[in-house]
Amino acid sequence: MIFKKPMILLLIFTLFLASFLFAKNKNQGNKNQLIINGHKFTIEVADNEVKRAKGLSGREKLEENSGMLFVYSQPGIYTFWMLGMKFPLDFVFINQDKVVDLVENVPPPKFLQSPRTIKAKENFDQVLEINAGMINKYKITIGQKVSRE
Repeated sequence: MIFKKPMILLLIFTLFLASFLFAKNKNQGNKNQLIINGHKFTIEVADNEVKRAKGLSGREKLEENSGMLFVYSQPGIYTFWMLGMKFPLDFVFINQDKVVDLVENVPPPKFLQSPRTIKAKENFDQVLEINAGMINKYKITIGQKVSRE
């Protein structure tokens, strides 16, 4: 019975520490930024199979200066589709921190329509999905350098 109070204090401290670390990691994840042609996009990173499979599907919208960055360990040509999407997207294909291809204004599938598949013409190791129209708005072109903050 002597150990009861220290154990409770240890449990409370552990829960507090876990909550603090979770909040810190959550906030750090929101601070990832990708810069293309001088414009900063706040990004979520999809760097494993589960995150890449889910992508942006099921969401109602994406904030204007936000995007999802799909990261691959090896350059290649990977296929994307708009399954479960509710809004149109632009795709910026990146290889070794340089834009290598662009696909603009891909609409979500209509009811009972098969989702469109999207592929780049070049190998890539990252893809940035952003709201449709952002490629044109920020004058993103093939060959531009991409950096992260």
